[in-house]
Amino acid sequence: SVMPCSSAQRRTRTRSRQGAKSMASLTATPREPRVSFDVAPKLEKSGGTPSPDKKRGAPHSTPGNGPMKVPRQTGDNLPPSMLQTPSASIPGKGAAAGAAPSTVPYAQRKNAMAVVVDMKASIEVAAADPVAGLGGSRTRCAIEIVAEAGAAGAEMQPAVGVAKRFRHMFTTLQQRAGALEQGFQEMQTQLMNNAGLPPSVIEARVPVGVPSQDTVVCMGRICCEAAEGKINKMSVLLEGGRMEGGQRIKLLLEELQSYALFPGQYVVVEGINSSGTRMVVKNLCEGVPRPLPRSAPDELMKLHHGVGSQPLSIAVAAGPFCTNDNLDYEPLSDLLHNAKHNDVLVLCGPFVDVNHPKLSGGDVDIETEDGVESVDYDTFFNFKISGVLETLYEENPDTKLQVVLVPSLHDAHHDYVFPQPPFADRVEGGQQSPFFPEEKLFTLDIPHTGGLGEDSKRVHCVSNPAMIKVNEVVVGVTSTDVLMQLGKAEIAQRPMSSNRLGRLAEHLLKQQSFHPLFPANGGVAGEPVPVDMTKSDRLRMPMSPDVLLVPSRLATFARKLDNGTLVVNPGQLARGSGGGTFASLTIGGLPKEALEQVRECNQATFPYRIWTDSNQQMNTGFR
Repeated sequence: SVMPCSSAQRRTRTRSRQGAKSMASLTATPREPRVSFDVAPKLEKSGGTPSPDKKRGAPHSTPGNGPMKVPRQTGDNLPPSMLQTPSASIPGKGAAAGAAPSTVPYAQRKNAMAVVVDMKASIEVAAADPVAGLGGSRTRCAIEIVAEAGAAGAEMQPAVGVAKRFRHMFTTLQQRAGALEQGFQEMQTQLMNNAGLPPSVIEARVPVGVPSQDTVVCMGRICCEAAEGKINKMSVLLEGGRMEGGQRIKLLLEELQSYALFPGQYVVVEGINSSGTRMVVKNLCEGVPRPLPRSAPDELMKLHHGVGSQPLSIAVAAGPFCTNDNLDYEPLSDLLHNAKHNDVLVLCGPFVDVNHPKLSGGDVDIETEDGVESVDYDTFFNFKISGVLETLYEENPDTKLQVVLVPSLHDAHHDYVFPQPPFADRVEGGQQSPFFPEEKLFTLDIPHTGGLGEDSKRVHCVSNPAMIKVNEVVVGVTSTDVLMQLGKAEIAQRPMSSNRLGRLAEHLLKQQSFHPLFPANGGVAGEPVPVDMTKSDRLRMPMSPDVLLVPSRLATFARKLDNGTLVVNPGQLARGSGGGTFASLTIGGLPKEALEQVRECNQATFPYRIWTDSNQQMNTGFR
């Protein structure tokens, strides 16, 4: 069911198809043989092993008598081997693949649709019927935004992220301090009540900075002693809340066997603070994750074993969606052609990459039926993204695919603030063009975002970050590369988790936040994150999601965390002038016998863990 277009829309669509390569033209282009589809996204195999002709250089000069200063390396210039997890997987704990940029041009790729990481469950999950996804008996899945508790109707607000644009860049110092204190109080309640601390530990709690010869317990936020620079084990401070005086004390970590700390982390510390300024730490609690979502067994029985039920198929891809040598968006077109059999396709920005060589200058030229035309970023999004989405549904009107669009801080046409609002027209309805009366400027014109009928909404625009519910599976997603930022800021000594990427993702759940760093860049040089502190509560997780999507420049991986959440880094769809990776998830239903047993126990709800030791129902492949 395709909604009729107005004359202005038809003109825009005609010009967009002239300016951008359509999927039909891509299909006709001769290519080398590929797996499954002729037009399919490319996956580059990369195991993180340095190339033989790119050996690491070593200084051979004789050191002088004076002290030698070693230049500090940030995450942007570290060698890939220091940023990536080894490709060898830990049995039962997921796997990782290298993420080095491709040097093979996209049009010459030979391993399109090759699976580079495959994380299978112990119970085999049957693949979804592709025919059922194109007008067959398959039931269209339900997608909704996880709302705040108690909100309904017009007052409903998303539990994570924001619903619309808001006034930012005007926060006062008092507002920022108040937001920090609010976060402190919330985490204090969570840590004291839900971290499983013994009653003796809770009773021994004192405000930060109170001297005592006995063992005491303090709760506070990790910060760095220096105003600038990366934190290290000799500069770790613990800062208390404003209601407790806001004191800072130095933490001596020599007696700790293992730890993993970063600025902004809320922790509970047990030790001796005899002087009031220095605490010898004996025990450390690094946070506690929220409970997993709960589902009604009757609803799960209907979804998993009802008429037309099929395994849930979700594809996830992150931008950039075009190679850096052109603006054809060929990888995105190939991906949409391949994903039309899926239930859901989650696309994380950037869509209009501000770092693209052909976009960073601000002058955007596209080819139309009238010749080369300079357009603004919003119109460029309309031509390249909205146009290809409408073409997808025009050529496949019976597809059950639903698309979720997540903005990015690198999107040149969108608000540069975190959290980011969903995609929407900067001027509602657009602004009349002075050159073409039938056209409007500054409009994204995203198709199928609403209208009459159940199937009219096929494209969902959500905020960054966001938490959505696909049937009964709760998915948390952010397009901000928080794993890279945590990796730069974290210090660790013999941590409990030997898998670095999984440990970084676990920080998000234990701190119950999509961005737990403070300051926002972790105090290290690198790309700033424009966090609006008045909306920092919108970054907090009301629950631990079943699936956590964290696109990153680090190695692609999928891993089950200790609390049962599956975390996935799909990588980037395009890397340099070549192809990248995307993730494909197949989620099967729980066994009918298990659901009947739950109903017999008269349980109204129970935590539906998509990945447990007895029912591992997730297959993940990076393609």
